[in-house]
Amino acid sequence: MIALLCLCAQPAPPPTVQFDHITVADARPLSGATVRIEFRPDRPEHTWPIGGEERTVTGPAELDDGQERTVVLRGNRLGDLRTGKRIRAVGVLRVIDHPAAAVNGVLVPEWTEIRFEER
Repeated sequence: MIALLCLCAQPAPPPTVQFDHITVADARPLSGATVRIEFRPDRPEHTWPIGGEERTVTGPAELDDGQERTVVLRGNRLGDLRTGKRIRAVGVLRVIDHPAAAVNGVLVPEWTEIRFEER
């Protein structure tokens, strides 16, 4: 009986998101939620400390939709990214509406980013 109760109390797995093609309309309702993503890395990758922990930043291939999709993975994952295989991770999905800003005297218009942050 106790084993049955333990099985019933297991949380549902997070929804899986195909991050390569997710749209803002599909991502907005999930913003702030824990999700499982799958994507094929195809962007320049960078590793540096964020909040005292090493992180690797990359993303899937850019599409013609003009949407920015960013993936922040825990640790130095450069070796994983260079295999060309699909990456799977669990973390938080965020939709960030960036305001227009001047960068080095050049106006960058407002834009929306879909960002995944691995836990």
